Amino acid sequence: MDYSMSIQRLQQEMGSLRGDIVTAQQDVKRLQEAKSTLIEEQNILHQDKTYLQDPELSYDAWRGNEANDHDGKRFYLETSYQHSQDHLEEIISSIETKISDLQSSIENSYRLIDAKQAQVSMFKRLQKQ
Repeated sequence: MDYSMSIQRLQQEMGSLRGDIVTAQQDVKRLQEAKSTLIEEQNILHQDKTYLQDPELSYDAWRGNEANDHDGKRFYLETSYQHSQDHLEEIISSIETKISDLQSSIENSYRLIDAKQAQVSMFKRLQKQ
């Protein structure tokens, strides 16, 4: 019996899976680079947080509306900072989830290729009989 069509179909499917793997690996690399950049920026942002309270203003130095206005601006900056940190954490977590999903997809594709390769080998053996 001729299994040429089945073999050819399986080889095409394996080629497609290999292409999917390469694309997913490239996506993982880009996501890892983005994550690394975001972590660096997060560290810089964290270091810059100390500037929110500089200079420390004593009661003797600042009073009245200007002091209240300044404290209000500092509070706004601190709130904005915290929102930025929270948002960065969410983005980094989302990237980690996507990387994990892509790596699982890559592993599944390798398993499918192995299974299809076994089928090709079986069809080749049957064709020789």
